[in-house]
Amino acid sequence: MNQTLTNLSSGQKATIADFAQTLPINVKQRLQDLGLLPNRQIQLIRRTPFGGPISVVVGGLVLALDHQLAKQIVVLVQTV
Repeated sequence: MNQTLTNLSSGQKATIADFAQTLPINVKQRLQDLGLLPNRQIQLIRRTPFGGPISVVVGGLVLALDHQLAKQIVVLVQTV
């Protein structure tokens, strides 16, 4: 089931599927430079209250992403 990164619960894993079409190309490129690539596993490890940044792990790297930016990352949720 596809959804955005902001829909994940803490500890939940997913696979990056794509980026929103409205995401500027330079932002998309920067995310890819950080390792956020399609078909890569990502795990949400912490979310801050009131729409603050969320922390994720991708490729062994911990990243803090702005909530609005995280809404632009489409993921495929892994079901157990």
